[in-house]
Amino acid sequence: MNNYSKTADDVLVELTLLGSDEAFEELVTRHQKAVTGAAYKVTGNKYSAEDASQDAFVAAWLGLSSLGDRAKFRSWVCAIARNSALEILRGYRDAARTISLDTDLLRGEI
Repeated sequence: MNNYSKTADDVLVELTLLGSDEAFEELVTRHQKAVTGAAYKVTGNKYSAEDASQDAFVAAWLGLSSLGDRAKFRSWVCAIARNSALEILRGYRDAARTISLDTDLLRGEI
Protein backbone atom coordinates (compact mmCIF):
# COMPACT_ATOMS: atom_id res chain seq x y z
CA MET A 1 0.00 0.00 0.00
CA ASN A 2 1.37 3.42 -0.92
CA ASN A 3 0.50 6.87 0.35
CA TYR A 4 -2.16 7.31 -2.34
CA SER A 5 -4.22 4.15 -1.94
CA LYS A 6 -7.21 6.02 -0.47
CA THR A 7 -6.89 9.12 -2.64
CA ALA A 8 -9.66 9.88 -5.16
CA ASP A 9 -8.89 9.59 -8.86
CA ASP A 10 -9.38 13.30 -9.54
CA VAL A 11 -6.79 14.15 -6.90
CA LEU A 12 -4.40 11.53 -8.28
CA VAL A 13 -4.74 13.05 -11.74
CA GLU A 14 -3.93 16.50 -10.37
CA LEU A 15 -0.96 15.16 -8.41
CA THR A 16 0.30 13.41 -11.54
CA LEU A 17 0.05 16.65 -13.48
CA LEU A 18 2.10 18.28 -10.73
CA GLY A 19 4.82 15.67 -11.28
CA SER A 20 4.01 12.77 -8.96
CA ASP A 21 4.95 9.50 -10.63
CA GLU A 22 3.68 7.65 -7.57
CA ALA A 23 0.20 9.12 -8.06
CA PHE A 24 0.07 7.87 -11.65
CA GLU A 25 1.39 4.49 -10.53
CA GLU A 26 -1.61 4.29 -8.19
CA LEU A 27 -3.98 5.09 -11.06
CA VAL A 28 -2.42 2.31 -13.14
CA THR A 29 -2.57 -0.20 -10.28
CA ARG A 30 -6.14 0.75 -9.45
CA HIS A 31 -7.48 0.49 -13.01
CA GLN A 32 -5.23 -2.11 -14.67
CA LYS A 33 -7.82 -4.92 -14.63
CA ALA A 34 -10.62 -2.73 -16.00
CA VAL A 35 -8.43 -1.33 -18.75
CA THR A 36 -7.12 -4.74 -19.79
CA GLY A 37 -10.68 -6.10 -19.65
CA ALA A 38 -11.93 -3.33 -21.94
CA ALA A 39 -9.19 -4.16 -24.44
CA TYR A 40 -9.84 -7.91 -24.14
CA LYS A 41 -13.49 -7.40 -25.10
CA VAL A 42 -12.22 -5.99 -28.40
CA THR A 43 -9.33 -8.36 -29.13
CA GLY A 44 -10.41 -11.60 -27.48
CA ASN A 45 -6.71 -12.23 -26.87
CA LYS A 46 -4.94 -11.83 -23.53
CA TYR A 47 -1.61 -10.72 -24.99
CA SER A 48 -3.08 -8.21 -27.41
CA ALA A 49 -5.23 -6.85 -24.59
CA GLU A 50 -2.15 -6.42 -22.40
CA ASP A 51 -0.37 -4.58 -25.24
CA ALA A 52 -3.39 -2.32 -25.75
CA SER A 53 -3.58 -1.69 -22.02
CA GLN A 54 0.05 -0.63 -21.87
CA ASP A 55 -0.45 1.62 -24.90
CA ALA A 56 -3.53 3.13 -23.25
CA PHE A 57 -1.74 4.02 -20.04
CA VAL A 58 1.14 5.62 -21.94
CA ALA A 59 -1.33 7.61 -24.06
CA ALA A 60 -3.25 8.59 -20.92
CA TRP A 61 -0.10 9.78 -19.20
CA LEU A 62 0.91 11.81 -22.25
CA GLY A 63 -2.55 13.32 -22.68
CA LEU A 64 -3.60 13.63 -19.07
CA SER A 65 -3.89 17.41 -19.19
CA SER A 66 -6.65 17.06 -21.81
CA LEU A 67 -8.91 15.10 -19.44
CA GLY A 68 -11.67 17.56 -18.57
CA ASP A 69 -13.45 15.74 -15.75
CA ARG A 70 -10.59 14.40 -13.67
CA ALA A 71 -12.92 12.04 -11.78
CA LYS A 72 -13.66 10.16 -15.03
CA PHE A 73 -10.12 8.84 -15.44
CA ARG A 74 -11.25 5.19 -15.41
CA SER A 75 -13.80 5.49 -18.21
CA TRP A 76 -11.44 7.71 -20.20
CA VAL A 77 -8.50 5.32 -20.04
CA CYS A 78 -10.79 2.35 -20.81
CA ALA A 79 -11.95 4.16 -23.95
CA ILE A 80 -8.32 4.73 -24.92
CA ALA A 81 -7.68 1.00 -24.37
CA ARG A 82 -10.58 0.03 -26.63
CA ASN A 83 -9.23 2.32 -29.35
CA SER A 84 -5.72 0.91 -28.90
CA ALA A 85 -7.13 -2.61 -29.18
CA LEU A 86 -8.90 -1.69 -32.41
CA GLU A 87 -5.63 -0.30 -33.77
CA ILE A 88 -3.89 -3.57 -32.91
CA LEU A 89 -6.60 -5.55 -34.72
CA ARG A 90 -6.27 -3.27 -37.76
CA GLY A 91 -2.54 -3.94 -37.73
CA TYR A 92 -3.16 -7.70 -37.69
CA ARG A 93 -5.62 -7.44 -40.57
CA ASP A 94 -3.22 -5.33 -42.62
CA ALA A 95 -0.39 -7.79 -42.00
CA ALA A 96 -2.62 -10.74 -42.89
CA ARG A 97 -3.44 -9.16 -46.25
CA THR A 98 0.22 -9.15 -47.20
CA ILE A 99 0.76 -12.82 -46.38
CA SER A 100 -0.01 -15.22 -49.21
CA LEU A 101 -1.46 -18.58 -48.35
CA ASP A 102 -1.28 -19.77 -51.94
CA THR A 103 0.22 -23.25 -51.66
CA ASP A 104 1.26 -23.26 -55.33
CA LEU A 105 3.38 -20.22 -54.63
CA LEU A 106 4.93 -21.98 -51.64
CA ARG A 107 5.88 -24.96 -53.80
CA GLY A 108 7.34 -22.69 -56.45
CA GLU A 109 4.84 -23.80 -59.12
CA ILE A 110 3.84 -20.31 -60.16
